[in-house]
Amino acid sequence: MQKTKDDIKSWLKKIGKDRFWLAEKCLVSKRGIDNWFKKDGKIPESKLTLVQSLMGKEPVTEHHHKSAREEVTLSFVAEEWELIKWCSNHMNISVERWIEECVLASSDSLRKHGVDQYYPKNPLRKSASLPPSGSQTA
Repeated sequence: MQKTKDDIKSWLKKIGKDRFWLAEKCLVSKRGIDNWFKKDGKIPESKLTLVQSLMGKEPVTEHHHKSAREEVTLSFVAEEWELIKWCSNHMNISVERWIEECVLASSDSLRKHGVDQYYPKNPLRKSASLPPSGSQTA
């Protein structure tokens, strides 16, 4: 059963959590959560599934409630790092959170659409460009 915005608001109140907490659990900014709850706002399907899992009303995947998190170390050339910092700053979230959100969104799309239809050979270099010189970075 899909939950409405009012159901989610009531649930948050019932468990004593706020939108900052929900933003952290959903790997989005608090502003993103606020946008979901606007009259014409929409909750992305993948995030709604996560919220439903948190609410305990839908089957929970291992990823959503795994207590020990896996860690990975990444290396980027300066140009890639500047782009990543600019993107995370633009989204008003940490670099780590932005990278995690991108990886999870890409993984979700791969699962839904298949590798051959979705996966670009080099997504950063082909589909993105650095912000103009003088732009603020994180």
